[in-house]
Amino acid sequence: MAMSNYVRIARRWWWFVAIALILSTAAGYCFSSQRPQLYEAEARLLVGSSISNPNPSLDDIRTATQLLETYAMLPTVRPFLETIINQLTLEETPSELQRSIEISTTPATQLMVIRVQDHNAERARVIANTITDVLLSQVPISTTEGIPPTNRLTVLEPATTGSPVDQDIEVRTLFIGASGVLLSVFVIFLFETLDTRLREPEELEQALGVPVLIAMDKQGGAEKSHGVAVIDTPRSSAARSYHLLNAKLAALNDGQPLPSLMILGVEKGSATETALNCAAVFGQRGRQTVILELDEIPAVSPVSTEQTQPPVTELTEDVYELVPLHRLPNVMHLKVVTPSTDLLPLLTAAGSNNLIKHLEGEGYTVLVTTTWAQSKVASLLTAPHVNGIVVAAIARASSRSVLRSINEDFHSVGAHVVGSIWLPRSRSDVSIASLLQPQTAEGRRLAANRA
Repeated sequence: MAMSNYVRIARRWWWFVAIALILSTAAGYCFSSQRPQLYEAEARLLVGSSISNPNPSLDDIRTATQLLETYAMLPTVRPFLETIINQLTLEETPSELQRSIEISTTPATQLMVIRVQDHNAERARVIANTITDVLLSQVPISTTEGIPPTNRLTVLEPATTGSPVDQDIEVRTLFIGASGVLLSVFVIFLFETLDTRLREPEELEQALGVPVLIAMDKQGGAEKSHGVAVIDTPRSSAARSYHLLNAKLAALNDGQPLPSLMILGVEKGSATETALNCAAVFGQRGRQTVILELDEIPAVSPVSTEQTQPPVTELTEDVYELVPLHRLPNVMHLKVVTPSTDLLPLLTAAGSNNLIKHLEGEGYTVLVTTTWAQSKVASLLTAPHVNGIVVAAIARASSRSVLRSINEDFHSVGAHVVGSIWLPRSRSDVSIASLLQPQTAEGRRLAANRA
């Protein structure tokens, strides 16, 4: 993944990481601050006779050092712990008691330190001193006359009332906060991996391998309209974007308008809106434009061998008619007169029977609208006969995998995808059927407002 993708993900999800940091830090502080206070009592013992013997030998020191480690292990064995529990009538198990005891040694000085932590300061002192007493009672001391005992245990400092233990609230809070951030980052990348929907125009360009001609949520605005933006709101940013699209399409053809163009919508509705606005721009520039809806042509099942009528192979006056669209000057809709299943061979046939080429020869600009999921077969059959294909994708709805499939399938049939359009999620609800109807009260009201 390119660094730019990580930057886009960071811009898109920074709020989620910030919320995770705040919540986890607050939870960590509450958890740490509400933990019961621990107290620690400490007793110090000396192993050997290095203090009482003015001339200890090296063997005496070596023996005391070895015994030091042995004595340090005694308070950790179960029988010793059970003795402590019985003497003090504690409710802990030997394992629980062992976790509250820490024995540390310093071989260079023959010192042994017994530390006990407990939620009660006095009980910590009692347990530490009891461990010392039991340890002293279990250590046999040499009584050889004239020789100082090397196995002697001497209490240098008995335990006093336990002192509070630093709970490290700040450290725990920071650790939990950092853990929350790491967890949020993991969730984000897991979501980004599983969610293949497009969220940025750059992702659309990467998926299709063609430039994004216009990005409506950046240049055209994300406002929802209830008509054709070029006609109903001519000064809006959306209308300006469609005029920009017309200029870019002409630039792709050496400054000349494309005679025919397919507007392929990845989702339902996106192709119709884009085609109507493009047709409105063409019509304003004096170009006679015909909109042909492939979605109105049902796909013929390849396994079906029965045909109610022979396919149409010749252009006759009863094949189709051109119906002007209300409020769109110079724009017409191709209405099929014969059964719609007969039109597909006429669209894809070579030579004079090709309907798109026939309309081009009559001086019309042909806009073919189609939805990939609804008319995939018809789109692939028709695509090689148009001069260019523009894919209209919707933010947070179109899938990268679907777009890659579109690119590969069109490439396999020799069709040319010239660019793409990035549309916001909130779309217009205008339809071609509504523009074929007589002028409604709402239509008259809009006309009066423009007047």
